[in-house]
Amino acid sequence: MIKKIFKITMILIIVLALVTAGGYYYLSENTYKAMPVTYKTMAQENVVVDDGLIVINPPAEPIANLVFYPGGLVENQAYVILGDLLSKQGIRVFIPKMPFNLSILSNSEFEKIYEKYKDDKKWYIGGHSLGGASASIYAAKYPGKVAGVILLGAYPSDTSNLAKLDIPVLSMIGTFDVLVDKDKYASTKTLLPADTQYVVIEGGNHSYFGYYGMQKDDMGGTITRWDQHNIVVQNILGIIIPPQ
Repeated sequence: MIKKIFKITMILIIVLALVTAGGYYYLSENTYKAMPVTYKTMAQENVVVDDGLIVINPPAEPIANLVFYPGGLVENQAYVILGDLLSKQGIRVFIPKMPFNLSILSNSEFEKIYEKYKDDKKWYIGGHSLGGASASIYAAKYPGKVAGVILLGAYPSDTSNLAKLDIPVLSMIGTFDVLVDKDKYASTKTLLPADTQYVVIEGGNHSYFGYYGMQKDDMGGTITRWDQHNIVVQNILGIIIPPQ
């Protein structure tokens, strides 16, 4: 009897290991890798990698901090160019490496980063696609910890009601973004504050919010990836440093 139980247990362990390994392989093979153009930015002195977390420091004392969650199955390095552009405007940017590149599995990364790097400046949270939804989950759960929310090609999850938060929220989407569910994008506006700033990027798409090539089924934009990044940066600055 004991031998039979042991045999069954070993079989279950082997099956579980094979399923886990298969799942890991599938996720690895379907992860969008950062484009080679990001390597040069990663090599800059102001870019530091701390146990997978990418920290992009501004040239002088930071005016604010932004924790940015990557899109689903996208390497965090794919957003280093966006982070570097923001850092040149005085914002210290943190891009965490998520488990299996899925931010939904660890939407409290903001807390860990804040505790380790906290200062007296304001802290913002944002993300692209699934990363934006994950950021909204954290902001809804801990409303007093973030100074603002930035959603790129994203909308809040059904469980994330930010409507009553007295903080700025920026929501950006490209006209050629066919990966965002437009009905869901519209219906979840009730979960965001009434004064949320909505920006439609003419000629922009879903993939151009990062540097990871073209996402499956996404449409090509009529502007460049660089142009879309600069539009994003200017609008984020408008939230973090509002016009006087």
